[in-house]
Amino acid sequence: MAESRVPSHKGKDKAEMSRAVWSDNMKKIFIDLCIVEVLQGGRPGSNLKTQSWTRIIEGFKEKTGILYGQKQLKNQWDGMRKQYNAWITLCGQTGVGLNEATQTITMDPERWDEYLKGHPEAKIFRTRPLSFPDEMGILFGGTQARGEETWTPSSGSFPEELNTQIPSPPPHMDNTQNYVQEETFEDISTEELMTNARRKRPCPSRSRRDVRNSKYDENMERLVIILEEDKKEEDRKKEERKEEERKEEERKEEKRKEEARKEEERKEEKRKEEARKEEERKEEERKRGPTMQDCIDILKQIPNIQVTSELYFFGTRAFKDKDNRDIFMSFESNDARLYWLNMIMKHGP
Repeated sequence: MAESRVPSHKGKDKAEMSRAVWSDNMKKIFIDLCIVEVLQGGRPGSNLKTQSWTRIIEGFKEKTGILYGQKQLKNQWDGMRKQYNAWITLCGQTGVGLNEATQTITMDPERWDEYLKGHPEAKIFRTRPLSFPDEMGILFGGTQARGEETWTPSSGSFPEELNTQIPSPPPHMDNTQNYVQEETFEDISTEELMTNARRKRPCPSRSRRDVRNSKYDENMERLVIILEEDKKEEDRKKEERKEEERKEEERKEEKRKEEARKEEERKEEKRKEEARKEEERKEEERKRGPTMQDCIDILKQIPNIQVTSELYFFGTRAFKDKDNRDIFMSFESNDARLYWLNMIMKHGP
């Protein structure tokens, strides 16, 4: 998928420049990525760790093809948390009901007008419900992984705190609306539990608790599927990288072998060229025969021949003829050479 970036326009303030456009699908992808980080200990407080933001940026780009920076994603995070808190506050009001068909909060118009004066952030919930309420509960309801209790996809079970932190619905909700409290996953302190006990806060009925547990199980099953798919995709990419590295190593090895083979061919060609030149030199020498100097050097090695002798000077004159040089050098012993030289000096060639 082609990469796209948030356009930058001169003359606009920073808030306008960092504003991102979000579709429901993009928002869902972002939420799922955040949930993965939260369930694996990436949210030490109210915000995510820097490493988590980095992974979310990369994951969001990979799944949508859109590159949003941490500022754009953080703005969305803060906006979702603001909506979630506004929704929880609204649901906690006495006498409100839930439209089961639309999942929206129902109140008289006059009460809506009065409520929105003090809670303008809840205006969107007059006509629509909170988007992705279960996922919002995991992100902003206080659930996070800590220390040895950090949850991972391979742990084989879900975090225990996710199973115990689902609060019961407020007793003042309108029962005629068949309201089912959304999971908020808030951290419940010991003091709050004691206060609720003193107030004799009613426990949800078995059927309502079963509904919540079933809904929770479905959501967690979907999260596990998402995590497993992400893990499989990550493993697949690792295998692809390993395979590409292996092929690259094979290409390098093949290149090294090819270069070594060519080097051997160059050496062999050079050796053959030198042998050919040596053979040509010898052949040239054979054609040219022994030189006059070659014969004189041999003549000097024969005992009893002085360089001032008549025989020595005769030999220097006789070696001017190529045939005489060839005959003189053809003898294998100096005695034979001396005998031949004396003979031609007395009788002629």
